[in-house]
Amino acid sequence: MVTMRVVVPTVVVAVLTSGVAIMVNIATGGNAGWWAWLTVAVLTLLTAVASLWLHTASHDEPPRPPVSTPPAPFVPPTPVVQQNAISSGGSVQQAAGDIVNIETVEGGGAR
Repeated sequence: MVTMRVVVPTVVVAVLTSGVAIMVNIATGGNAGWWAWLTVAVLTLLTAVASLWLHTASHDEPPRPPVSTPPAPFVPPTPVVQQNAISSGGSVQQAAGDIVNIETVEGGGAR
């Protein structure tokens, strides 16, 4: 529940910080007494407590490891052998875009 863990503490810290700013303005206005400065001190402490609450609330859950998929295993391409009509008795082997001319030699082997 993100609202209770992060949003509420964040709003509380923002309201308290604004309260501190308003009270400092009142305390430095000249007509305020010691009560204004005491209010500034109390609101400052409450802001610190709320900030700690926000920090701990946002770090309650342990970090999750990143989700990654294992790489697909390498499968070498299967060569496609086609008869070569131009040369006599040879064949063309094509794999991964490369064309290789295989010449047959006597005895059935290739060179």
